[in-house]
Amino acid sequence: MKQKSSNENMKSVTQAMDMLGNIKEVEMPIDLYHSIIFRLNNKPKLVPFYWAKIAVAAFVMVIAGEFYLLNSKQTEQTRKEFTALVPQNQNHLYHE
Repeated sequence: MKQKSSNENMKSVTQAMDMLGNIKEVEMPIDLYHSIIFRLNNKPKLVPFYWAKIAVAAFVMVIAGEFYLLNSKQTEQTRKEFTALVPQNQNHLYHE
């Protein structure tokens, strides 16, 4: 692989920098900032209706699941198996 010497590399870099110096400035409209701020302030700040429906559906499903678990006719054996899955807090510090 043949590499350019640093002098040749610097020539290409200076050519690229000279091209950047030839860029023409673009004038922006005077009221551009105010029009952007106007659009941002007039944007509705409401939650979309489909997100509200999803939240209500999730809440209803959680409540329905709680009622089902509370009112289900489980035998004593299945309740013991379920409570064995749930960890219990051990708040005994230093065997006091």
